[in-house]
Amino acid sequence: MARIISVANHKGGVGKTTCAVNLAWEFSRKKRLLLIDADPQGNSTTHLGLIKHEQPISLLDVLTEKHSVVEAITPIDSNLSIITAKPSLHYVHLDHHRVLEQAIRSVVDDYDIILIDCAPSMSVLTINCFFVSNYLITPIENGFLALEGLNDLLMTIQDINNNYAASLELLTIVPNMVDWRNRLTHEIFAQLKRHFPGQLAKTSIPRNIRLAEAPSHGVPIAVYDPLCAGALAFEQLAKELLKKLSLLKQKEKA
Repeated sequence: MARIISVANHKGGVGKTTCAVNLAWEFSRKKRLLLIDADPQGNSTTHLGLIKHEQPISLLDVLTEKHSVVEAITPIDSNLSIITAKPSLHYVHLDHHRVLEQAIRSVVDDYDIILIDCAPSMSVLTINCFFVSNYLITPIENGFLALEGLNDLLMTIQDINNNYAASLELLTIVPNMVDWRNRLTHEIFAQLKRHFPGQLAKTSIPRNIRLAEAPSHGVPIAVYDPLCAGALAFEQLAKELLKKLSLLKQKEKA
């Protein structure tokens, strides 16, 4: 059965989609992976070279039961597939927090990891994503408002676990768009290490122009420029997280 992981942050502009797409690509080098674009902006869809307005079947059709989840899956390569999103997802009406869980139930055994790119808002759709997920990856940009947003997100997780009988666990906090020349960066890191010693990723993602260019070419950074600093960082981060997931699985079995 797949481990389901949401990539989310209440705050926009923290590189959430960049993390989702590039981790999906790196994970899929060793695991069968399904990426679900659950953001109406459809940025993960675009990042992987698909024209969102031209996708005949998207996540909206799955959630509204117009099409099955199998019909909505678009292969990217042999080990990576995506369920696309388009702006009409903004208007989806979900009656409860288990719609997504029920919609994808039939394919959870077909993948090792299902990664969900969530919208930067606490909508019913995002709650559906959190409810179906085992873990959460949270990218964070270095700044005071980012720390405040992280605190709000953790409170949301606690509320969802308490109110919906969910079991969502923070897998990691990923420092993104990091510039070590900035003094504030070091101050933020010190606070993150103090408050989240077990969740803060050892690997940080540098501010890198090649990462910003890759989406316009419709490919992950590992394809666009595999030797740039951003590509090497995501490769290392994926190894770190796969190792962490493996240890958590062993712990659960024990």
